[in-house]
Order: sequence, then structure tokens, then C-alpha cells
Amino acid sequence: MNWLVIIIIIILLAAIFAAVTRYEYRKVFHVRGKEATPFFDHFFSVHPELSVQPFACASGAESLYGVRLRYEESPAATPAATPEESPAATPAASPAESPADPPKGLIVMMHGYGLNMEHYLPQAEFFARAGYAVVLYDGVGVGRSSGKGIRGLPQHVADACAVLDYVESAPELSALPLMLYGHSSGGYAVCALSCKKKYPVKAIVSLAGYTEALGGMKAKLRKKYGPFSFLGLLLLAVFQIAEFGREASGYKSIRGLGLAGCPAFIVHSENDPILPYADHFVKIQKAFSGRPGFRFWTTDARNHNLGVPSDANERVWQLQKQMRQDPGAAESPRDDLRDELWGLQMLIDEDMLTRFLEFYDSV
Repeated sequence: MNWLVIIIIIILLAAIFAAVTRYEYRKVFHVRGKEATPFFDHFFSVHPELSVQPFACASGAESLYGVRLRYEESPAATPAATPEESPAATPAASPAESPADPPKGLIVMMHGYGLNMEHYLPQAEFFARAGYAVVLYDGVGVGRSSGKGIRGLPQHVADACAVLDYVESAPELSALPLMLYGHSSGGYAVCALSCKKKYPVKAIVSLAGYTEALGGMKAKLRKKYGPFSFLGLLLLAVFQIAEFGREASGYKSIRGLGLAGCPAFIVHSENDPILPYADHFVKIQKAFSGRPGFRFWTTDARNHNLGVPSDANERVWQLQKQMRQDPGAAESPRDDLRDELWGLQMLIDEDMLTRFLEFYDSV
């Protein structure tokens, strides 16, 4: 076999490898995120006293849909759910401020990949009941926002900055102390956004957050390609630069947290099946251990979806899958599935959220 044939074979193999890697990138990011569901309206029907104000803002060429939440009057205390009661009818109670008090601050919540703002509404209500104004939104390619696909994690940073620019343009919001709350890719965005633009952030809570835009692909490529995974990462980096520009490659959680210069609460589960603990949490902890204002919490026996009870989370995925697989089921059984699903979606991990609330209050 002469050298020309060998070179041709190497070029062909490289082209195939590049095509497969590109396919992997597009399969993950060039898809629409979770669409809006009737749970959105159901949630506010359960909390009629919660003030909701929709807003829209531009993120590049796309339009983001968001909501502003707050209690303008002190809500009546709601008893905690018991096993015999419907979870949908008994959302967890939390402290409330008096009607005359202005919001303690503003918490901007950023959703994770594969989810939309609906997933975080019960958590947002907890913070609103405790006296905060809250902003939630759907990112590009997700829920009620425009866009054909999510595109990639740098898009989460761009969307976060677009919403914070909107916050700065609204005097009643910009006057409040700014707090950030993000989960998964949202946890990455709240940490990394200061790499793009500096905002007056007072506190950051990041749950199971990525450390870099391609971090979520590392474990997947390692499993698939073994020692050759670094080639896939190199190609993905090239694709990401082509998608977002060279600037986006610098959006990293560790760098962003350093630039933000504010207290941060970083949380991760040791058995996280999506983001390996050692690849993400450990790196941030090593970079900021001992830094004043930083708190680190390692949980166990939990999954990636922190902020909600882990046992309820598994049943939610089962119900959603069952409803997708059986669209022609009789109306009554589907109503039963929907009611169970919505009841579980109302649940929150109140112990965990109370820790975050105490952190925000201390700041």
C-alpha cells in the first residue's frame, strides 16, 4: 500500500469522524426544547393571588418570552401536603412579607436543558412567597420563545444577558438587589455570564451546573470514543466557534464566577448521571474553596434534577413518557395521568430551597 492510499484513507476517516461529531452536536442542540404545556395556566389558577406580568425581549434575532412574579399582598399560609392529600392542592408553604414591604430583591431563574420555565414555577413561588420578586423565561428554541433550536450552551449565556439587559431597562426591577438562580445549563449560565458582560449581581445559586459550554459532551465522547475523545472535543470546539464566534469559547463558569466577584452557592449530586461530579463540581470547588462568600454542598442519593424531590422526579418522567406514547388514549384515563403529573410537578424540595433562601437573605 503506497503513501497516497494511506493518506486518502486517513482523510476519509477524518471526514467521517468529523461528520459523526457534527451530527452529535446537531442532534443535541439543533432541536426545539421542551414545548409549553397547559401546566403553565394550571399553576396560576392554583395561585390566583400571585401577580404575573409577561414580558418579551430580544436575544439576537429571536424573541424571548418571560414572566415577572411577585406577591403584592401577603398570601394566606398553605399547610404542607400530607400523604393522603393531593399534592396539587397543597403546595408547600414558606414565609411571606407584609403587603407594605417592597421586594427584598430580584431573583432571575434560568432553566436547564430539556426543560422550560414551567418546571421552576413552584420554586419561583416559594421565593416570591418569601418576599422576592422573581423573573423566569424560556430560552431561544424553548417553550414560548422563538427559535428553531437551542443551538448550544453559549446561547444560554446570550439569553441570560438579554434578560438581564431587560431587567436593567426596567427601573422597578433594576433598583432591586439582583440574585441569580440556575439549574444545569442554567447553572452554567448564571456562573459564566460575567464572561460576556458584567452585571451588579449580589448572589448566585448554581445547581448541577456545567463548567464550560462543551462540558456536557465530554463524558459522552469519552464513553463513545475512549482515548480518541479529545479529537471529538476539538472538532466540537470548532463547530461551536462557527456557531457562536470565537468569543463564546471563553464562557466558562470558573472565569465567570471570578469576574462576578459575589457570593455563590454551588450544589451538585455525587451520583449525577448527566454531569459527572468530578468533571464539574470538583473543579469549581477546587478553584474557589476558602473564598469568602462561597458555599459548596454535595448531595447524595439524588439525580441531576435538584430543587424537586428526587423520588417524585422519576415518576414525572414516567408519566410524561406514558402520555407521549399513548396520545389516543381515552379522555378520562389521560385526565387521571395529567392530574397525577401536575400534582407531582407542584412539589418542591423545601429543605433545599430553604437553604437557598437563607443564603439570599444573608446577602
